Amino acid sequence: MTRLLQRNASSLTAEIRTAESQVITGMSVQRPSDDPARAAQAVRLQGLIDDQSVYQDNIIQAQSLLGQADQALGDASDIMKRIQEISLSAANGSWSDTDRAVMAAEVETLREQLINVANTQVGDRYIFSGDAYDTEAFDETGVYTGGSDEPTMQISANQTESVGFVGEEVFQGDVDVFAVLEDLQTALEANDIETIQDSIGDVNEAFEQMVEWRAVAGHSYAVSDDAYDTSGNISALLQDELTQLVGIDETEVYTRLAELRTAYDAAMRVGATSVTGSLFSYM
Repeated sequence: MTRLLQRNASSLTAEIRTAESQVITGMSVQRPSDDPARAAQAVRLQGLIDDQSVYQDNIIQAQSLLGQADQALGDASDIMKRIQEISLSAANGSWSDTDRAVMAAEVETLREQLINVANTQVGDRYIFSGDAYDTEAFDETGVYTGGSDEPTMQISANQTESVGFVGEEVFQGDVDVFAVLEDLQTALEANDIETIQDSIGDVNEAFEQMVEWRAVAGHSYAVSDDAYDTSGNISALLQDELTQLVGIDETEVYTRLAELRTAYDAAMRVGATSVTGSLFSYM
């Protein structure tokens, strides 16, 4: 009888542990041996869910970088807008050489600011240094020192997105923005009205170049935003499928757990009574 009670208690203990594990994990299959086929499907689904989590982490990082790039290019556009105003004003013959010298000093300052913008960082990452993002994009003279390829990040199973830019293309592509500012500064210092007038077209092109690259950054951000929403939807669908495959009915499991604990307590009481009765039989 004692052995029978022990086996019964052991069986109830094992069932209680299984039920408790199901409550904790929310899964009816606790080990592959419980149901090999469902366990294999569950492992596959969980792997896909984990992949989506990685993509979402990548997208969040990508959006941080792209958002900073958008802001930096907005600052660059503002600088070039001011340069436009200076070049148009300086082309007016009514200004003195002293006035244009003051303008030249401002252009020099704005050029330095633009180089700083081109060296914008997110953490230790230079967003306009291409794939050499741990290296400063431009030196103080405006010479490009970054990489030649754009860094990318995986944002879905079959999609990557650029998370940085080749600064040489952005700031020295169709128009070398730094050279345009340097030439304008030189013309202002020399009080060369003709050259100042000729520079207006280049300044306008440089401004448009900044605006166009900002649009590129904004588009990339929008793409990553859509990818994040899509990944979230996919993850939710996979989680639903996993729950349907190995999920539990919480009410049913909690009820079963309560019944098992009641049965275990009853078995312990019966066992204690039986053992006590047996001892008195030999006294």
